Amino acid sequence: LRGKVDLIYIDPPFDSKADYRTKVNLPGVELEQKPTVIEQFAYSDTWSDGTACYLAMITPRLILMRELLADTGSIYVHLDWHVGHYVKLVMDEVFGKDNFRNEIVLPGRAVKNLQQQFDELHRLQVRHDNVFWYTKSTATKFAPLWIDKHDTGNPEGHWHHFWSTADRPTMRYSLLGATPESGQWVWKEERALQALANHQRFQAEGGGRTLAEYWRDTGSVLEFIRPSPNNGSPQYWREPAERRIADTVWAGIPIYANKNNYNTEKNEAYLAQILNLASRENDLVADFNGGSGTTAAVAEKLGRRWISTDLGKPACMIMRKRLIDQDAKPFLYQAIGDYQVEAA
Repeated sequence: LRGKVDLIYIDPPFDSKADYRTKVNLPGVELEQKPTVIEQFAYSDTWSDGTACYLAMITPRLILMRELLADTGSIYVHLDWHVGHYVKLVMDEVFGKDNFRNEIVLPGRAVKNLQQQFDELHRLQVRHDNVFWYTKSTATKFAPLWIDKHDTGNPEGHWHHFWSTADRPTMRYSLLGATPESGQWVWKEERALQALANHQRFQAEGGGRTLAEYWRDTGSVLEFIRPSPNNGSPQYWREPAERRIADTVWAGIPIYANKNNYNTEKNEAYLAQILNLASRENDLVADFNGGSGTTAAVAEKLGRRWISTDLGKPACMIMRKRLIDQDAKPFLYQAIGDYQVEAA
């Protein structure tokens, strides 16, 4: 498969000093057995010699992954602050600085007892992960990734809470059916009128795009604020532009799912965005830190071919069951190596 893999996504250990060995269970089964040497390696996010030891582990693997990538292929490496930017330096060397496309920021889960943690650590709580996206070649082109902008179920517009809005008389004017008495705009009238004029020009030049399509394509949305009922927080209204082009902050979806006994299991919607951005139907997708199999499960649903591996036998069993449960097409389940050899 050298040069034939279209997309690689890996979520390797973060060098967080966490130990996941006792936290992996099969549904309905209690695993009391002592983990083998190879499984201890798989589930221990600990590196005896620190960052240098971690980089010595991941560097040859990244080199092998580059060999597997097609000339038009992409790789996404999901990490956090522990070793993320050390690994980026390695990826600059392995894949080339010119092939670095983006660092994607994934806002994380809220953490309780922030005051206590701040008192203990004397630093801000980290609430995001990082994904480094590289390609095999600078010539590779991608179509924009369109994501849902709002999901309110209201076809006439989108109302959301707007937490603090000062009353600004210059923002009150009649436009698009709104009156000064009903609320205020977030743009001054001159800017709003210019935006509508641009829309009319785009309509004439671009084959008649609607106002919603104009907001979608330009990424600029005219917003109108009105007082909310019951003296609550003010609300604002957006033209019904259902989608927008994704940027590098993926705040609209949760990162983690925690459905298959993995504390770091990734959300399927998050993986779907990566696959939709950097692969097409029937492309080959690989994940070499398979965990609970989210990458393979999403690839299957999106019509991609896939390969998923993991050093831990429980992980492979969970992946196998998950794919069977979702009625995946026939696949090969293969153990490479002997789990009974403790000296492995």
